[in-house]
Amino acid sequence: MSIPEIQALEGGLLNDISSLEWRKYQQRFPNVWRYDHFESEDRSAFPLWVAFRFEQESSETIAKLKQVIENYKGKFFGVWLSINVNATLAPIG
Repeated sequence: MSIPEIQALEGGLLNDISSLEWRKYQQRFPNVWRYDHFESEDRSAFPLWVAFRFEQESSETIAKLKQVIENYKGKFFGVWLSINVNATLAPIG
């Protein structure tokens, strides 16, 4: 069963790779319920993370994702956490 695509830019790349069976992620500007209406809340100071499972997991795709994360040399230092089912990308340090 396919779930809806990730709407936030934070997780959009996963939509392009493959359809997702399951996902959860930190949004930078989520809409939160305040009293009687939704408001955008700034959570950009929180570290970004994403956890997901592809519908049709390919070991080749997973290996490429791990390699990209391990070789990235930017401000974000990430770690790939996985326990055979869900993949999680989270900041370290």
